Amino acid sequence: MLEKSPLHGLMVMVSLALAFPLACGGTGENGTGGDVSASGGKAGLGGEPASGGASLEGTGGAAEVPFAPTCKPIFTECTGLCGPVTDPCTGLQLECGGCADGLACDVDTHVCVEPKIDCEDLGAECGRIRNTCGVRLDCGDCEAGEECDPDTNKCVSCTNTTCSELGFECGPAWLGCGPRATLTDCGSCETGEVCNVAFHRCEPATAGGCVPRSKTAGCSGANAECGFISNGCGGVLDCGNCPLGESCATGGVANRCGPLESPFQCDVEGRSCGTVASDCGGALLDCGSCDSPDVCNDNGVCGSPCAPTSPSEAGNADCGSWPDGCDGTIQKTCTAGSVCKGDGTCCPQKSCGADFTNQCGTALSDGCGGVTNCNCSGSDVCQALEAGTAGACCKKLTSTSPAYTGKCGTALSDGCGGTFNIGCGGGKACTTAVPGATGTCCSLPSCGGVGTACGATLTNACGTVTCNTSSCGSGNACSAMTCCALPTRSPANYCGTLTNSCGSRNFSCSTSQACVASACCDLPARSPSNFCGTKTNSCGSKAYSCSSGQVCLNEACCAKRTCGGYYAGKCGVALDDGCGGTLSCGCSGTGNTCSTATSGQAGTCSCPALTCADYDGQCGSFSNGCGGTLSCTCADHGLPDHMTCGGGSQSGICGCTPLSCGGRCGIVDNGCGGTVNCGAC
Repeated sequence: MLEKSPLHGLMVMVSLALAFPLACGGTGENGTGGDVSASGGKAGLGGEPASGGASLEGTGGAAEVPFAPTCKPIFTECTGLCGPVTDPCTGLQLECGGCADGLACDVDTHVCVEPKIDCEDLGAECGRIRNTCGVRLDCGDCEAGEECDPDTNKCVSCTNTTCSELGFECGPAWLGCGPRATLTDCGSCETGEVCNVAFHRCEPATAGGCVPRSKTAGCSGANAECGFISNGCGGVLDCGNCPLGESCATGGVANRCGPLESPFQCDVEGRSCGTVASDCGGALLDCGSCDSPDVCNDNGVCGSPCAPTSPSEAGNADCGSWPDGCDGTIQKTCTAGSVCKGDGTCCPQKSCGADFTNQCGTALSDGCGGVTNCNCSGSDVCQALEAGTAGACCKKLTSTSPAYTGKCGTALSDGCGGTFNIGCGGGKACTTAVPGATGTCCSLPSCGGVGTACGATLTNACGTVTCNTSSCGSGNACSAMTCCALPTRSPANYCGTLTNSCGSRNFSCSTSQACVASACCDLPARSPSNFCGTKTNSCGSKAYSCSSGQVCLNEACCAKRTCGGYYAGKCGVALDDGCGGTLSCGCSGTGNTCSTATSGQAGTCSCPALTCADYDGQCGSFSNGCGGTLSCTCADHGLPDHMTCGGGSQSGICGCTPLSCGGRCGIVDNGCGGTVNCGAC
C-alpha cells in the first residue's frame, strides 16, 4: 500500500536474492503486483534452475552440487483471490475477476476486502500512499520537528538531514522535516556563480560569460522528453508536455514520457475501455478508449461493434433482465410501488398507509412474496402478537392524560403494558408511596433563612425533612441549630477576618488590589497600555505580560509580523518579524514560486503560466500549470486554415484537412502533401 522509495525497492530485491536458496518462490513485500515485483525472469522465479550453473559430473575430485532448490508455485487457482494475479514461480497469469458489492480488490493482497478509501482509513498521517483501489493519495506533511517515514506513512522525529546529504548547494530548500513551507538556507554560491533555485545547485552566471543552452539543444542533449531541466546558467528549460495518453515521469524516470497509470479496478475487472463505478466511491473510473474501427462494448473490452438483440421471452414479459447478446443486458422495470416476480409480471406491493391502516407489525406479507414492517407513530406501542401478524397501535398514557392530571406516583400504568413515574417538584412529596397507586403533591417543611432551624429534622402532614447546616444561605451560618447572620464588611475596603456571636467571615481584595494594614489598596495600573514588566507603588508590585502573538521588547509589548498579515501576498526566508526575530513565508497555490531567494528580502508569489506554445501542435483545453485552463486552436500555433483540430483523425492534434477543388481544375495540390483531381476546366 505504501509508496516505496527506489532505495527501498533495491533493498527488497537484494533481500529476495539473499533469501532465495532458503525459500524459493517467496515474494517478500509486494511480491505479486505491488510497487516492488519479485518476478521478472530471474533464475528460480520462472521455472528455471535456481542454482545458476550446470551440475558438476565425474569423479576424481570433481565437486557435486549438494542442493538444487526447486521453485514452489504460490498461486495455482483463483479460489479466494481477485483481479490479475501472476505466480512468481511459474509465471502463470490468472484473471480472478472483481468483488461483490461493498467490497474492493486489494491491489497488493489480491483479496476482496472492505475498501479503505482515505488516509484516515489507511492509518496514514503523511506522505503518498495507495488506497485499496490503487488510487494514489497525498496525506500531507508532518508538523515541525517531524518527518514522514515512507514505509509506515507515520510522522517520526526528524533525522536532521543536511543540505549536503541531499546534494543541495544553495538557496532555501525543504529538507523533508516539518511542513513543506519550512525552508532551510543551504548557503550561497561563490563569485561568478548563481544559485539555480529550482534544483539548489550552483551554476556559472550569465554575467560571467555563461551561455544558456537552447531549448532544442538542452532538452535533446539531456534526452528529456518533458518537464523542466537546468539551462546550465542558473535558469530552467521547459522541455514540454507528453503526447495525449501519456504523462511525465509516470514510470519513475524523470523527464521521460510514459503511459498513464490505468485504474487498478479496470485491470481487476478485465476492462480496457469505457467507464466503471469505483468500488471506493467517488467519480467514475476511465478505463481508456479503443482505436478505430473497434468500439467499446458493454463488458469494457474493445472489439467489433455489436448489435444488441432482445430475446423472444423479453417481449412477453412485463419486467425482468435478459442478456442482449453483446455482454450487456436488456431490462424492463415496474412502476413505483410494484416489484418484478419470477414469472415476469409486475406485482403491486401492499403498503402500511394504504393496506395496513392503523395496524402495525413486523414481516407482514406485501402480497408479492416479500415482507414489510409497519410501525406505530410517535411513542405508540404495537400490540402484534408475533412476526407476520398485524396488530393494533396502542396510544400510551402520559402525565398530561386526563386520568393523571395533577397526580403523582411510581410504576403507574401507561395503558399499553408498560409503566412510568410522575414526580413532584422541589420541596414537595407525593402523598402515596405505593407502586401503581396515584397521590397528590404536598409541600414539605421549609429550611433556611435567619432565625429558622438548621441541622434539625422537621415534620408536617406531608412528610419529614432534615435541614443541613448549609441551608441558611449566603452570609449566614448555623449556630445552636438556628440560622444566624455572620458579620458584614465594614468599612467597605476592609480586608481580613471579622467575628461575631454567629461566627467568623473572611474578606479578600480584588485581583487588582492588595491587602495592607487590613485595608484594600490599588496596585499600580498598566500604563501605557502596551507596558510589559513589573510596576511598583506604595501598595505593592504587579507584573504585566503580553498576549499571545506578542513579545516583550524594552518594556513594551511588540506584535510580531505574520505571513498572513504584514507579509500577505509576500514570501521569503529570514524575514524581519518587527520584534527582533525572523520568520519564513512560503507560497501557496498551484505552480506558485517566490521571486526572491535572498535571505531577509521579501518577494512576491507568482506562477509562470503556460501558453499554447508549450502545447506544440496540440489543440483543445489544457492546464496552464497554475490551477487554471487555456484553450488552444491550430491558429494559435501559427498554422494555416486547412490545419484543423483532429485533422487526419488524430484527436487533440492539429492535422491537415485536404483542400477541396474550390473552382480549380486539373491535378492540384490538396495542401496536405498529396493531390486531388479537379477535372477539366
